[in-house]
Amino acid sequence: MYTNKENADEIKALCASIKESAPDGLILYGNCPGLTYVTGIPSAMSSSWSDLDSNPISLIENDPERIGEKIDKGNYRIIAVIRNEDVSSEGYYIKKLRIKEFISRYDFRVVLKSKNFTVYEK
Repeated sequence: MYTNKENADEIKALCASIKESAPDGLILYGNCPGLTYVTGIPSAMSSSWSDLDSNPISLIENDPERIGEKIDKGNYRIIAVIRNEDVSSEGYYIKKLRIKEFISRYDFRVVLKSKNFTVYEK
């Protein structure tokens, strides 16, 4: 992967934070699907690229419910990584809002906030 030093440092810190938490799965939103590959941790969602317009809103509505059931049963650790960006697409905004509602409902806590990402842990 080629990038500049600032981005590389941010990705290293992001990956270190994720690996330190040792989650069972990742919820990724905002053009960061490669984190499943880089960290070796699978997506908790049906897709690691749920913000794509080709992925329907139902993905964001159904997957969190399934993940929530696993959290409720215990022993299922989740990290959510949300890119700090605003996109004018209504579908993008609605999906991001649904994920943030899920994060709030399950009392995720912020473990890292950087220039481009916020990392939540449950």
